Amino acid sequence: NALLPNATAIPPDFLLLLMDRYGRLVDRKLQPNNDGLLKSDTIIWNANRLRGIVLVKAITGALTALLITAMPGWAQDSARDRAVDLELAFVVDASGSIDDKETRLQRQGYADALAHPKVQKAMGSGFLRSVAVSYIEFAADGCAKLSVDWMRISNQAQARKFGAEILASDRMFCPGGNAIGEAIAFAATSIESNKFEGTRRVIDVSGDGPNTVGPEVEPARDAAVALGITI
Repeated sequence: NALLPNATAIPPDFLLLLMDRYGRLVDRKLQPNNDGLLKSDTIIWNANRLRGIVLVKAITGALTALLITAMPGWAQDSARDRAVDLELAFVVDASGSIDDKETRLQRQGYADALAHPKVQKAMGSGFLRSVAVSYIEFAADGCAKLSVDWMRISNQAQARKFGAEILASDRMFCPGGNAIGEAIAFAATSIESNKFEGTRRVIDVSGDGPNTVGPEVEPARDAAVALGITI
């Protein structure tokens, strides 16, 4: 505490974040559930590892601030633009089973949620007080698209702008099933190739049915998880 007085202020969920991102700190026992997907039955860690994560988080935050401060002005701006607490890809069902009314409903839901005070508070709770988000829609095989490109959100005005772009994006029409495996692979590639660098990287999938066409879900999921992405 004398050396790192801010260590006690580290958000508890960041401990889990680091354990998710770095498999060496987590011993997961995975068993198949009824639908054949893997689930995390247990997450085992010990107090020493937790203390180590707290120390790493405190040191990392301090070093990041020092390094950015030591950079030339143009480099500082670039580093700040890239660094975020979270890269979040919304992967949303836009297949033929989602009609116009449901499309508006789910898009409005995302727009409203991002601007909600509780979500804004959560976004501001990290060290960098910002997240990067994108809105990806999927339908049949070969139809996944980046409907709203990656955007940094650090305040309500930016959240409302992103929400407005969701609502204004063209309606996808690509019937033929749900290619969820392809959508996950598409989102993982988008996370890998965007200009942001997040402490945590997440793909959030929503839909009204199982994978019916295209690549299988399990290999796509495993490949994304191997990249340090949480689904």
